[in-house]
Amino acid sequence: MKFWRKLLPLVGPLALSAALFILYREVQSLHPRDILAAVRAVSSDKVLTAIGFTALSYLMLGLSDLLAVRYAGLDLPARKVIPAAFTAFAFSNSAGNPILTATPLRFRLYSSMGADADGLARIVTFGYLTTWIGIFIAGGAAFVWDAPPLPASIPLFETARIPGALFLAIGLAWIAIASVRSTPIRFRSWSFPVPGLRLSLAQVVVSAADWIASALVLWVLLPDDIRIAFVPFLGVFFLGQVFGIASQVPGGFGVFETVVGLSITTTGNAPAVFGSLLLFRFIYYVFPLIGATALLGLHEYSRRKEVIGRVGRQLGDWVSEAVPQVLGFLVFAAGAFLLLSGSLPSVQWHARLFGLSNAPFVEISHFAGSILGMGLILLARGLQRRADSAWTGALVLLATGTLVTLLRSQFAHAALLALLLLLLLPSRRQFYRPTALTAVSWTPGWIALVLTSLLGAAIVLLFSFRRLEYSGDLWWRFALNEEAPRAMRAIVGASVVASAFTIARLLRPNTPPPPLGTAEDIEAAWKIVQASPDSSAHLALLGDKRFLFNDERTAFLMYGVRGRAWVAMGDPQGPLVERTELAWKFRELVDRNGGIPAFYEVGATNLGLYVDLGLTLHSIGESARVPLATFSMQGGDRAALRKTLRRLEEREGCSFAVLAPEEVLSVMPRLRAISDDWLTEKKGKEKSFSLGSFREDYLARFPVGIVKRNDEIIAFADLWQSGGKAELSPDLMRYASNAPDSTMEYLFIRLILWAQEQGYAWFNLGMAPLSGLENHDLAPISHRVGDLVYRHGEAFYNFQGLRRYKQKFDPVWESRYIACPGSFALPRVLLGVTALVGGGIQGVIRK
Repeated sequence: MKFWRKLLPLVGPLALSAALFILYREVQSLHPRDILAAVRAVSSDKVLTAIGFTALSYLMLGLSDLLAVRYAGLDLPARKVIPAAFTAFAFSNSAGNPILTATPLRFRLYSSMGADADGLARIVTFGYLTTWIGIFIAGGAAFVWDAPPLPASIPLFETARIPGALFLAIGLAWIAIASVRSTPIRFRSWSFPVPGLRLSLAQVVVSAADWIASALVLWVLLPDDIRIAFVPFLGVFFLGQVFGIASQVPGGFGVFETVVGLSITTTGNAPAVFGSLLLFRFIYYVFPLIGATALLGLHEYSRRKEVIGRVGRQLGDWVSEAVPQVLGFLVFAAGAFLLLSGSLPSVQWHARLFGLSNAPFVEISHFAGSILGMGLILLARGLQRRADSAWTGALVLLATGTLVTLLRSQFAHAALLALLLLLLLPSRRQFYRPTALTAVSWTPGWIALVLTSLLGAAIVLLFSFRRLEYSGDLWWRFALNEEAPRAMRAIVGASVVASAFTIARLLRPNTPPPPLGTAEDIEAAWKIVQASPDSSAHLALLGDKRFLFNDERTAFLMYGVRGRAWVAMGDPQGPLVERTELAWKFRELVDRNGGIPAFYEVGATNLGLYVDLGLTLHSIGESARVPLATFSMQGGDRAALRKTLRRLEEREGCSFAVLAPEEVLSVMPRLRAISDDWLTEKKGKEKSFSLGSFREDYLARFPVGIVKRNDEIIAFADLWQSGGKAELSPDLMRYASNAPDSTMEYLFIRLILWAQEQGYAWFNLGMAPLSGLENHDLAPISHRVGDLVYRHGEAFYNFQGLRRYKQKFDPVWESRYIACPGSFALPRVLLGVTALVGGGIQGVIRK
């Protein structure tokens, strides 16, 4: 299974290669200048009509999002929803894989309008359903009504009537379900409320109108001598779109052109058809993408102005995840564009405007264009990982590329590169990681994209100069009219750049996963812990964790490894900038070792950072913190606590004291006896990782609160003291089997009052795991599973009893999260966390 998962990113490159191979075999008699001539022959009336249908199509897409918003039960204005939908669809249409492109953009845009996570999930699900319902209904009807003949190069069916009938049956079945079913559709733990007949019919109308309008964009661009009626053409268009979506190639590029082009060229001349396809690609994909980029830039600018007036609010602290992803994609697209341009013949008059038409300039500029293109492709990954070196390098290469294309009189190219440069300039604060390019981790998908770009450029080169017979001396021909040798050298130059980058990465020393923290590491962490406002940072001193320090050892991240799960315990500790960089280093260390990164028991402060890391946040419970400034033992609601104090002190003869760290060693044997007695009584074993355990060197660092009866210690708790007296937290709490009832409650009360006297702001009662999770039809799956364990998992852990106990002190409950890459990785990560806490699988099944 793991082997096939690694091969999945190659589906897109293989599909594109197959499509380009078929296309090359079928149209090898064509010449690029014939296709460009066909583009120029398209009348302005047809272009304007195509633009009008493009606007209509994107309007329908906006209405589909508006229906999704109504389905989600949100009251968002159409004037904001439609532009947001246009932006999301323009990017997903061109980049493909809407889950990775449109979903983050929708989250960014709709969350700024007030949509929550549940509402966003319903919008996204409804939107995907609307898209496919339109394909099933409109496409199926077109296939059945007048099935188009398929080219022999696509050996699946003789006609499209068979898949058309299947599509139509699926679409009509959905309408039937929507008309009779009122309860949600359930599959395992997944639930989808049926939208109802009226909303389902609206889905069909809006989606069908969108698909028909987008097909009309291409249909009106076809030359007059291409005689094909619209209904069979609509079937061909749907077929190309389905193949393009299934290929996973961004925008279906190459695959859509192959299917549609080969289906229509049987009825007319090929240059005109492929010229229309090229023009369609620009009108329906490229120009909306440019417009969406501008809208996104305006949105980010307006949000930045609003944030200035909302300093201190939590949402103002979130850093956009979408901006680096979008800019990375645009830089990659610009690089691929320059690389492909290097494989095409140059326009002979391209440099005459500046008087630079001599052979050396043409050779250098052409070669430089391909080198710059490959450089931008490689930098795009660094931009997505927020590397500052990638941002600087992209600025330099874009500026150089703009100058080179301008001197070659390629004004459209220069304008696009300059626009991208202007978009990148104000985004400096989004790329804050001081990371070398060779240190950025690469996934199989990104490697496949680079290989696809080189392969595509090579195929374009073969297609452009297929009539030229190859010979070894082609490499050494330097003249204005020697286009093929120039393109060959450009491809080789780009390949050399990619190879040099690969070699530099391979020669970079691999960083093995560090062993458990040494005594020196723990002492370095201890200095940082004492200044941290987060009392849970004391878990670093247990000796069961690995450490990741910054170079100055002023910040650290602690983590454990169990199987493929690499779990960081809490947030990184130290200065803000260092914490951020440590989180990125941890993510890349895990990537290099093939693990699954996770951050366990993190609070709300750094949630934006984990989103930037590409991780998904799952609520795992709540932390109870008592505000000491308002805590009081007076009032009717404190009667039970006052009764506990009187009974333990007056009747049982108990007393309370706090021992300084230097006093703890003298009572350590008694504390050990109490701990062993407690474990025996509970029939359990020591926990660790996220909980303290009895280790003498560990306990000797802290003050210890004790309860005595008749001068004998019967209960204790070591105390975590945060920096600046932000909070006090009891850690390891144990009591003897002969201790009277309510001894631990008494200890809690006295500790809270002692912390209040010492001037602490908060008293941290610790986590209530799985507390506060939602359990309803629209709740995330992880919440519903967690709530199930919370309610029925008492055999493994006293979930509900722990929360009830802490509620006695009226704490403020604050959500805690686990951040990991998506919901599918969550079960494996949680199993790893449980094993780390329990000390192995055997510890998992014991309290």
